[in-house]
Amino acid sequence: MGSGLGSLLRRNLQPLKLLFNLANLTLSVSAGSAVWSLGGNADLASPLSIAWVTLAALVYFAVNALLIATMVGLVQELPIGLVLRRSHANMLGSDLALLAVGVPLAGMWLVYP
Repeated sequence: MGSGLGSLLRRNLQPLKLLFNLANLTLSVSAGSAVWSLGGNADLASPLSIAWVTLAALVYFAVNALLIATMVGLVQELPIGLVLRRSHANMLGSDLALLAVGVPLAGMWLVYP
């Protein structure tokens, strides 16, 4: 919704691009949410929830990256694997570090506000 509203406010009306962005967001969040639901919506104060939050975040990241790489690969006529390697080769370490630090910090924030 926010993405669509932002495009309208900027008068950047590219319907196909907007549709892809909204679909990408919907599918990525749905995949992460499905993983979280498999964990039985573990209590966030429980140490077990860290594993489920991490897995849900990884699934969200993987689905998001794969959908974007697929679209870029189709538009640029490049193999999807090549697009993934080029786009994440330099950033994968920092993305995983952010996940490794962010999930425990978020858990501590929720348990000890």
